[in-house]
Amino acid sequence: MFHSMKLAQRARIPLARLRDCVRVAAEQRGTQRRPPSGERARREGAVIVMTARSESGERGAGSGQSGFALVTAIFILVVLAGLGAAMVSISTAQHTTVAMDIQSARAYQAARAGIEWGAYQTLKVANACSASPSTLTFAGTPLASFTATVTCSSTTHSEGANTVTLFVLTSNAIYGTPGTPDYVAREVGTRIARCVDSGGAAC
Repeated sequence: MFHSMKLAQRARIPLARLRDCVRVAAEQRGTQRRPPSGERARREGAVIVMTARSESGERGAGSGQSGFALVTAIFILVVLAGLGAAMVSISTAQHTTVAMDIQSARAYQAARAGIEWGAYQTLKVANACSASPSTLTFAGTPLASFTATVTCSSTTHSEGANTVTLFVLTSNAIYGTPGTPDYVAREVGTRIARCVDSGGAAC
């Protein structure tokens, strides 16, 4: 106020007029700084609408992302389940193959045991084929689940003063029942020639 009075004295402007100018300028400044209540309400309403739309868009985007993640998770689970089933199938097939290989080796050993038994009976005991066919069992051994059937046939012919007898031995070892998955069979054969002279001595 004191400053305004000085300005009024220097410019020789009436004090009342100077006060009116100051008041008008202050009202104009207040009008520019503060928008009317109606315009302020419209601006606030626009902000609220924009905020609501933004929140709705964010919710929609989040829902879409959730659905995509669910589909991806289901796909991954299906793939993992398929891989697990394939691995189980492969593992089972490998175990079955290994078990059949072991049983096949045992069947071969049982068939060889039958051949050795038949050769011993032919050459050392009867000098002829034993009862044919003969069935052998292997109780108390790792081959207890196998049976070996030994067959023998012989033919005789002369070579000068000597008599030659040819023995044909066949041993068939089996495990299980034919037609079942665990059925195993192996067959081993051999030929043995025995020569004696006219006096009955070995050639």
